[in-house]
Amino acid sequence: MTRGAVPLVTLKRGMPSLPFLSLRLAPNVGVNGPNPPPPTRVDERGGPWDSFTMDADSLPLLQSSLPLTIIYRKVNGAWLQHLLIAESALLRRAGAKPGFGVYALRPFRGPKSLQGSKERPGEEIGHYGGAVVASAPTQSEAMTQATSLALRGFQYLLPLRIHPHTGWHVVNGHETPVLPFLYRVNDSRGTQLLPKCHVSESGAFTAARDIPAIDTSKPLIDQAGSELSFDYGDPYWKIHSALGTAAMPIHVDAQWVAMDW
Repeated sequence: MTRGAVPLVTLKRGMPSLPFLSLRLAPNVGVNGPNPPPPTRVDERGGPWDSFTMDADSLPLLQSSLPLTIIYRKVNGAWLQHLLIAESALLRRAGAKPGFGVYALRPFRGPKSLQGSKERPGEEIGHYGGAVVASAPTQSEAMTQATSLALRGFQYLLPLRIHPHTGWHVVNGHETPVLPFLYRVNDSRGTQLLPKCHVSESGAFTAARDIPAIDTSKPLIDQAGSELSFDYGDPYWKIHSALGTAAMPIHVDAQWVAMDW
């Protein structure tokens, strides 16, 4: 079972860091002249952020088999615990091999209906970031680019809109990772739990429902309700149910070169 963070074309497997695949696209020309060139990276947003990684036995009651990373966010001049990256309870419940997941270290408020037809949106958790590996004029074309890259071994891909640039850009969250490392967020597919997050076109993660903070005195496997998740969508699972098989092999003979915009 292939799982990982990010819809459509994420490939959850260990691979060495690779140069970008050269994708030459026609420049976008606006009414008043050429638009800015496509970005090469989506940097940290909504911080400042910091992180600290420690051995799993630093918090033995969590019973994580993987290292622990605490994500901190600076709020009103104070560094506060925000997220924890540790072994995913969702992957274990779904019968997948061990992998990382992202847990709330503080409660996040979900949407709330107000008077009339108004609704208060869920609390913002963070933004997706990383290296831009492809660009396209439309979302569907960006997804086609992402599918092609997945077949060549790229990982953790999410098509985004990036202000102030036009079009869509495929972001690899694992390439030069950006805090708060939301490329580690999994899908809850295969469990009885609903997705905890919405993801906007710009890569903003917001709480889709109330998310409680984890209890560091209890095993992670019993705290899947505090693990962030979002719906990768049917296109992702349609691809990954066949990815790596004879019907959809991974192309390991692709030529990797420096990106030339």
